[in-house]
Amino acid sequence: RTDPNPNPSMATATPFWAPFVVGASGDMTATLFTHPMDVIKVHLQLKGELSKTRTSLTFNKLLLEIKNASQGGIYRGISASLLRQSMFATLRHGSYYHFSRLIKEREKKSQSKIGPISRFGISIATGALAGIIGAVIANPADVVLVRMQSDPHWEPSQRRGYKNAFHGLVRITSEEGIGRLWRGCTPTVIRAVLVTASQLPSYHAAKAALVTHGNFDPSSTQTHLCAGAASVNLTL
Repeated sequence: RTDPNPNPSMATATPFWAPFVVGASGDMTATLFTHPMDVIKVHLQLKGELSKTRTSLTFNKLLLEIKNASQGGIYRGISASLLRQSMFATLRHGSYYHFSRLIKEREKKSQSKIGPISRFGISIATGALAGIIGAVIANPADVVLVRMQSDPHWEPSQRRGYKNAFHGLVRITSEEGIGRLWRGCTPTVIRAVLVTASQLPSYHAAKAALVTHGNFDPSSTQTHLCAGAASVNLTL
């Protein structure tokens, strides 16, 4: 993750584009490992919605469902998932970084000190704004992703059969209109606000606490991992 409060000697060393690229690279790399679990999750959710009976999910049944989910391709929709992260992660990390830096610079110019509680509140608001920007722009990729992952659950004659994310975007625009790409945008934005407003501020607050009170090296891998672990536990 990028830090909006770097050391003074490093402040001018961060190019404008760096937080966007670093944020996108991290989330897109994670997607390569977590996407199969997302496919299985969607499979189980759709199966539950379509099933008329409710049954408990034993370990053996779970293994069977994983096998069934993988029949349509355990990485189906990966192009849409990566496209989504290339927009959402890029914008939320980059926007949060630069918004935070702007607030920090204005605080220095006004020579006023912001308290820790107020600072954390501002960080939450900044994270929420960054989440909104990313979610609105990335929503078309979200629509394609959901359709690609759920396609095997439809009858063969009703399947859309998108070849990749860009094929899906073109098909939706030409067949249903460009407005359809923002279907479900409101719940997507709400989720992005909750995730980003809790995840990024808690990470940077944890990192600051480790550096200030635990004498951690702000640039060490250990510090980033510990701050990340704290953020994950706080945002579960």
